[in-house]
Amino acid sequence: MSDTAREKSGLGAAADLAGEWSPLISDGVKLRLGALVHSQDYSNGAFDDTTVSGYAGPEWLFPRWQFDALATGFRRWFGNAPYADGIGGRGVVSYLVTPALRLTTSFDLQNVTYRVASYQNGLVPSGTIAAGYTISPSSTIQLTLGGAAQMAMSPSFADTSFWIALDYYRDLPFGFSANLEPAFYWSGYDAPLPAFGTARIDKSFAFRIDLLNRRIEYRGFAPRLSLIYVLEQSSISLYRFSRFQAQVGITRQF
Repeated sequence: MSDTAREKSGLGAAADLAGEWSPLISDGVKLRLGALVHSQDYSNGAFDDTTVSGYAGPEWLFPRWQFDALATGFRRWFGNAPYADGIGGRGVVSYLVTPALRLTTSFDLQNVTYRVASYQNGLVPSGTIAAGYTISPSSTIQLTLGGAAQMAMSPSFADTSFWIALDYYRDLPFGFSANLEPAFYWSGYDAPLPAFGTARIDKSFAFRIDLLNRRIEYRGFAPRLSLIYVLEQSSISLYRFSRFQAQVGITRQF
């Protein structure tokens, strides 16, 4: 590959900021207004990646049921240039089976527009089913199954994907807490890529561990260490890779 194709990002910093305002507007009904910002900035600005997203809508609360109907939208910048926009909606239904077991299902539908690669424009429906179980006051586990489809204008970039993830959280001695997440992701594209003569099929295996200690803090900020490993297998060798990341940062909940 060319030097441009093999260009590296260099050292970077990542930041996430999320907030929600949810006032009670009547008995059993809340209004949810939220925004999220995810940003990765590198010494090589060509790899900078920022996404700003938001949502708004009502939430209905019952003794065991919870319903959300939200309008959603996002804008993403890559390499300090506008990359993609999306607007749509989300529906969420949660049911408390027992005090320890909660089932949640969600459905999203967004119309995504790419600033340069217009052949990828189209609707993106997706959905998840999750089961969360409180094992003890200090540990929880959640299993999530999900699927999505990108209905791109070009069949070579239209795909269907499925994933499964398991999250295990536990409080540890001396103020530590840990979250473990193994995950598997599969995606298949509708038509061959002209440059390769074959349809792309990807399989991803990922493992993440987050360690946090809230006894070590400064003005509410606590240190966090994240270790992330990803192995990407693909029917097209260009898209195969393995990656290990170590992220050291600080976090705070307001």
